[in-house]
Amino acid sequence: MLDRRYETFLMLAKTTSYTKTAQKLFITQPAVTQQIASLQKELQLELVKYERPHLVITPAGKQLAKFIESVTIKSQQILAHLQQPQAKRPLKFGATLSFNTIVEPQFIKK
Repeated sequence: MLDRRYETFLMLAKTTSYTKTAQKLFITQPAVTQQIASLQKELQLELVKYERPHLVITPAGKQLAKFIESVTIKSQQILAHLQQPQAKRPLKFGATLSFNTIVEPQFIKK
């Protein structure tokens, strides 16, 4: 649901490499560079910078990457719900060993 540039930026934040990002997204490295430059210009934010010899994601870039990731997950969830509104979904939860042996049996009986 997001603009392709956001997806590209998220991959760049994960790989911290224009070349690896291009390879993973099956696009050219110049296309990655252009998309990131366009996104930074539109947002008027520095998302990445070079600290030779490494690419560094700025604090604003890290916040944006987390946001993009959460929006991507939420959009996938809402689409799944809209496509199958009556579908039953399994209930999953995790617990510590002490909870499993002491509380869980009583919890499940109810």
